[in-house]
Amino acid sequence: NVVICLESPHIRQAIQEYIKIHYKEWKENPNLIYNIMGYELQYICYCNRSQQMFRDWLKSEYHTLSVINQNWKTQFKSFTEISAPLTLNGRPVHDVNRAAWYDWASFNTRRFTDYLKWVKAEMRKLDPSVPICAGGTFSMLNSSNSVSGIDEEMIINEVDDVIVNESGSSPIFSDLLSSLSEKKKVMFDPEMGYGTHGILLQFLHGKT
Repeated sequence: NVVICLESPHIRQAIQEYIKIHYKEWKENPNLIYNIMGYELQYICYCNRSQQMFRDWLKSEYHTLSVINQNWKTQFKSFTEISAPLTLNGRPVHDVNRAAWYDWASFNTRRFTDYLKWVKAEMRKLDPSVPICAGGTFSMLNSSNSVSGIDEEMIINEVDDVIVNESGSSPIFSDLLSSLSEKKKVMFDPEMGYGTHGILLQFLHGKT
C-alpha cells in the first residue's frame, strides 16, 4: 500500500514545488482552454493528523461530546477516544457504527474539497487566467462514493471554473451536473466517445 497524506507538510511542499516546475507547460500553451487538476478523484487517510482533524471537525459540528454520544449511541468520555471508522477493501467494515461513518464520510469530503481549493490557490499564484477544474463525475455516482472523498456539488461550486462532464459514452449527466452548480458555468466533455448519440438530446438540448 502507498499512503500519501495530503495534509502532510512534506506533501504540500512537494505539490508547491511541482507546480513551480511545471506551470509554464500549461500557461504558455496557446491551445489550452482549461486545466484539469485530476480525474476520478479519491482520497481517504487515517494518519494521526487526519484523526485529529476529524475530532476538531466533530467539535465544530456538535460542540459537545454528549451530543455525539447521543447521535452515535456511544459512551466516549473525551474527544481523544474517538477514532475514524475503519474501511476494508474500499468499504466500511461490516459492523461499522453507521452514524459515526456518516460523519466521517462528511468530514472526508469536506477536507478533500478544501485540499483542492488549496491546490487551486497555489496554481493561481503563478497563473491567474487559465480556467481550473477537477473531475470526478463517474465516481460521484459510484457505490464507493462514501469512501472516495468526492462531493461533486462542493467541487463544482467551490473549485471548478468550468464543469467536467466525464460520463464516457454518453453526455447523459449534463443536466444533473448543471443543476448542482449555483452559478451558470461552461461545461465540457473531453471523454465523449462511442458515436454522437445523445449529444443533441442531453448536451445541446435538441431543437432549441
